[in-house]
Amino acid sequence: MTKTVSPIIQNTAQVEAPAVLLPYQQVWIADDAQLKVGEKSRRIGLTWAEAADDVLIAASEKSAGGMNVYYIGYNQDMAIEYVEACAMWAKVFNHAASEVEEGLWEEDQDDKHIKTYTIRFPDSGHRIVALSSRPANLRGKQGVVVIDEAAFHDKLDELLKAAVALLIWGGKVRIISTHNGNTNPFNELVQEIRKGQRADADEELDVVPSNSAGAYLPGVLVESRMVDGPQVVRLERGDAWGKMPVRLRHAEINDWCEETLLPLLDKLDPQREHALGEDFARTGDLSILAPGEIGQDMVRRCSFLLELKNIPFAQQRQIIFYILHRLPRLRSAAMDARGNGQQLAEEAADEFGHDLVQQVMLSDKWYSENLPLFKAAFEDAMIEIPKHDEVARDLRAIKMINGVPKLGKAKTNEKGQEQRHGDSAIALAMLWFASQQEVIDTTVLSGGHRETSTMFQGYY
Repeated sequence: MTKTVSPIIQNTAQVEAPAVLLPYQQVWIADDAQLKVGEKSRRIGLTWAEAADDVLIAASEKSAGGMNVYYIGYNQDMAIEYVEACAMWAKVFNHAASEVEEGLWEEDQDDKHIKTYTIRFPDSGHRIVALSSRPANLRGKQGVVVIDEAAFHDKLDELLKAAVALLIWGGKVRIISTHNGNTNPFNELVQEIRKGQRADADEELDVVPSNSAGAYLPGVLVESRMVDGPQVVRLERGDAWGKMPVRLRHAEINDWCEETLLPLLDKLDPQREHALGEDFARTGDLSILAPGEIGQDMVRRCSFLLELKNIPFAQQRQIIFYILHRLPRLRSAAMDARGNGQQLAEEAADEFGHDLVQQVMLSDKWYSENLPLFKAAFEDAMIEIPKHDEVARDLRAIKMINGVPKLGKAKTNEKGQEQRHGDSAIALAMLWFASQQEVIDTTVLSGGHRETSTMFQGYY
């Protein structure tokens, strides 16, 4: 029940306001998923856009999808700001609505201290109720529940559980928030969605949690996915070798490929699809190539790792082309297209097809979207990698930096071993990414039998 008292907030029903939404606000409203999660930065107008959608829902008849809306902020100012936005949108949409009513939430004895701000829509019989804080329970409620700045609510996990339970009865839940740390239930929900562990809609606005800089892939998890068999092959040349005539370098690398790579490539199953991941470097760090098979059980198995150190551009191109031409049923290749790697990635795309070769510009956005899926592959035993201490060290070099899983600037340098910069970690992540790309259907056109095959029959 809601009891009417004298309004203490400004009546904004007559306030002029623009009826134009920004593109990302339009995308948010257009998504009609039952459970929708908005990961945002501060003051971008997502709650304002949600208010527009909520007015349209509350003003609609039940037969048209109309229902009550319950907004839950964590303080009174948030509730007032939201309900003022709703009043403004009701005017913009020309929907009849009551004055804002201030009341108390009397659904539960423990919640009588919670203030409510209500707008009623007489034509539909629905209402929008904004609460000044989290109620003890939402039992018996049906409609849309909006949890604003969810990461800052006390006992958020309990609130989420109660809200999601409303979905059974055809309700909808909108969870909107900036981040409040990496271990917050809101961030855990976001990570579940990114890993594909929930079928929930995920509207991302390119923001990250503000804290935490720990290891992303635990050592035990990494080692559990390492298998005997796949080799780690290395090729290194000195500076003087890079000044030799190109034809001599080309001939030497061709012989090396025939002697070292061809036996490995010949072992690949011609019946299985394959993919390739690549992380580029010219000097200092290593270029890593990670070819792999997509097994019948859908497990991605790295066939071998190739580490290139101080190898000129021309010979890196030669080696990559040699491998790509011989990978059976190539699904996709993902190549590092940053900096100096861009030309090599583009040349590979020209040679093998721009739909087949993904030219990846590694960025915080790419890491945020793809490394959670890469990690999930380890957790779900959907990937196998070479058993090698330096590969394990590379993968453990991935850290949570400002909420983004990626490699930092620091290099690892264990006693007796050369410095590394997580070199194979990115190549393996690129292999996983490439293996997830959609297969492109191709049509083979035949020109029929060549006439020369019959014209010269019996003469050769």
